[in-house]
Amino acid sequence: ANVSSFPELINYICDDISEKGFVNDKKVVRDLIFQREEKGNVVVPGTNVALIHTRSDELITPIVGVYRLQEPLSMASVGFSNEDVNTFLVMLARSSESHYILQLLGKVSVALIESEEFIDILKLGNIKDIRDYLINIVNIEEDI
Repeated sequence: ANVSSFPELINYICDDISEKGFVNDKKVVRDLIFQREEKGNVVVPGTNVALIHTRSDELITPIVGVYRLQEPLSMASVGFSNEDVNTFLVMLARSSESHYILQLLGKVSVALIESEEFIDILKLGNIKDIRDYLINIVNIEEDI
């Protein structure tokens, strides 16, 4: 994506999912993402990767997507530091999503924090690499 600000990026993502038929009212989803962002974003420190996520029943399906920027955006990270972010993992779910789907999205969030391999694939992998890795993540059985 060729965008120069966070609002431009969110508009780009919302236009994209709308064009693909994944959302009823993209404006509702866009506003929810901005509201969440005001509470603090999820930049994974030291990785140039950030998570964008929200829940809305305007979505027709849960979405996991990756958007890479030509020019990084400077975003507030943990504490007072700023981080140049060029890769965004987007996870969108319906408010009424099943427990199962929410668990899967939770596993992806955990991998984002815990797995350097996942970060590398998000930044450098092609669509197939990313898809395969996501399938791998959601198929990992929990150690009970």
